[in-house]
Amino acid sequence: MRTDNTVTFIHTSAEDDKTVYTPLIPIGMVGLASFLDRNYILSEILNVELERILNPDFDLAAYLIENKRTVFCLNLHWHSQSVKVMELCRLLKEAIPCSRIILGGFTASYYAAEIMASFPEIDFIITGESEQPLLDLLVRIFSGNKDFHLVANLFFREGGAVLSSRLTYNTTQQIIDAMEFANFKFLKNYDYYLRVEDPLNKADGLLSNVPATFYYNCGRGCLVNCSFCGGSRVAQKIINHRSEIIFISQGAVVRELKRASHEYGITRWHTCFDPLPKGDYYIELFRKIRAEGLKLNLGFECWALPSRQFIDEFAMTFDLCSSVLEISPECGSQRVRRQNKGYYYSNTELLDTLKYVFLRDIKVRVFFTAGLASETRDDIKETLKLIRLLRMQFKQINIKACCIEMEPCSPWNLDAEEYGITTDRRNFSDFLRAHQTGPSLGYRTNEFTGEDIEQIVAFYNSYNKTFDAKARNYSCCL
Repeated sequence: MRTDNTVTFIHTSAEDDKTVYTPLIPIGMVGLASFLDRNYILSEILNVELERILNPDFDLAAYLIENKRTVFCLNLHWHSQSVKVMELCRLLKEAIPCSRIILGGFTASYYAAEIMASFPEIDFIITGESEQPLLDLLVRIFSGNKDFHLVANLFFREGGAVLSSRLTYNTTQQIIDAMEFANFKFLKNYDYYLRVEDPLNKADGLLSNVPATFYYNCGRGCLVNCSFCGGSRVAQKIINHRSEIIFISQGAVVRELKRASHEYGITRWHTCFDPLPKGDYYIELFRKIRAEGLKLNLGFECWALPSRQFIDEFAMTFDLCSSVLEISPECGSQRVRRQNKGYYYSNTELLDTLKYVFLRDIKVRVFFTAGLASETRDDIKETLKLIRLLRMQFKQINIKACCIEMEPCSPWNLDAEEYGITTDRRNFSDFLRAHQTGPSLGYRTNEFTGEDIEQIVAFYNSYNKTFDAKARNYSCCL
């Protein structure tokens, strides 16, 4: 088969008959495509489920064969993708036996050895950060060089054995500042993709009235451990070989925001990177955004409570009709919060911050969960009290409760006994089996089963919405 030296990045999502659950590609895919382009390697990005919504007859294998593609990079970032990614790898290797299949992403990185041992159709896994390793690997593939020992972060096959490189890589300031995360020309049908909602309701299709959104984090790494987080400090060290955080320079961020706005009509930026909540990085960034005259709204996920200076600068920089701060105390019990959250704050501090946020006319969304380590039924009552207090003091507040699933390499996945939980998800095969058999949280605590936790979260949402007698007397949660 005559081949084309173009790399195809492929994103496939968890889905059922009605919903696509992970329609958003990791933004690193766009950055990698632009990085390869600057190094004279052509690439494209395909979102499989998006293509099938636009064209129900879309056949991925036929498209790849017709265009003579043989090198495929699939992301296995979220564990919920596991079944779809493994099935797609098998289908691609059957349809195009000469293909080279490369995996990356958090889940693939953490379980690289197990995946390589169990799925012979996968040729390579790049663990952790992958800019230079991917470039080095592709240069070898396209030149016919089969010596992969000097490619950092790499699992590969040699003589029937699975080997891993002894070299490790983390991005440099120069590389990450130069990466073009808003260069969407590599993404097929990007004009539709930028308006995809997560999760995506198939019946709704692709709505033209949804604002174009840029999901973009300003750096990498984490300095703290939240008990349930698969991207925490310990996970960053194990998966990404990263002990420190790195921020993209403010100038580079402004460049990408300008490109997103001016070239692609993006009006909304969403970010979830807040490793130094008391630092001045975002203060300076917001001032640079104003200086450029950029008109955006921002969804900002706070890892801790924002400072008053942050709140002031946020209010002066973004369109407050659509911007929102997201704050996640997780629970009402300060004891439980201290044990489970990397950045602790008291309920009094939360209330004081919310008062100031509303004083500046900023919308806020507050998130709770249940089933945290050491949480008891008395702690559930504390969360109900806090939800009630918030609803009474702040009439316009948006409160939502969500369940937490077991995440690979999260602190309580690594040491369940220490956190007083029981889980049946240790290996990749456990996660794969779980997603084949149906949705579940994948853990229980000493106090609550998974079903209990789901019922409590449902009750929180009911209580928040209604405050009716039925909710107040939902005895099974208390």
